[in-house]
Amino acid sequence: MKSTLTKPLQNCEETAKAVSLTVLSRSSSTDIEEYEGGLEADLLLFKTIKKADLVTGGFSKPSKMPGYSYSIPASKCKTGGKLKHVEGSVCFGCYAADDWDWNKQTGRYNNYAWSNVKNAMQRRFDALLNPMWVPAMIATILKRKCNHFRWHDSGDIQSVEHLENIAKVCRATPDTKHWIPTREYNTVRRWRDSYDQPDNLCIRSSAHMIGSFAPKDMSPSSIVVKGDMPDGVFICEAYKRDAKCGDCRACWSNAIDTIAYPYH
Repeated sequence: MKSTLTKPLQNCEETAKAVSLTVLSRSSSTDIEEYEGGLEADLLLFKTIKKADLVTGGFSKPSKMPGYSYSIPASKCKTGGKLKHVEGSVCFGCYAADDWDWNKQTGRYNNYAWSNVKNAMQRRFDALLNPMWVPAMIATILKRKCNHFRWHDSGDIQSVEHLENIAKVCRATPDTKHWIPTREYNTVRRWRDSYDQPDNLCIRSSAHMIGSFAPKDMSPSSIVVKGDMPDGVFICEAYKRDAKCGDCRACWSNAIDTIAYPYH
């Protein structure tokens, strides 16, 4: 199934509604619809980043990353929402845990549970419903001239439609390398059955449990390891650089099969 980008907005009233971030109810993944608008015309609505931010909710800029990211609540993760109750899973001690009880499980406290951060995450999550989210995201990435973009430093893919909207953003920003870490294996499988993956997008499957691997059909992937590293993996050395990527861009590369993150 190939997407089409031929349906322009019909009138000014529809345009006004589309560029507003007003959401009447909290979004759910089943509400996200695939963008099928007229991209060329819709991009003209976003002449400034400020206007695009009204739709997308704005980008995040993690200190570790070489550029911008887009984050949504970790509590909205479908698979992660189950794994957070499983001791020994990566999600049990998630660095983006967004409630204090979740943080207490391992005593690894973070800033994601504070109300101002949670409100920003929820704002972006609600924005996924907006029919103009795709062109607004594209406009911002192009205007910010992002060389590398990280999807979901918090949160995960919500549905096939959500992933295809992300892929549309990637196809329209070919000079940007995109990386999505995900535990939504079945969603990715269903999406790959119907759509072509852009060359500039790396969907890197994250293993559920510390010390385990992701399924073989979900390459490229990543693992979290305590102690000795297994053979044949690329070891993330951000811990040697004050938790920063530095010049490394391995996570964005489809050529690197498995990346191992030391547990910390």
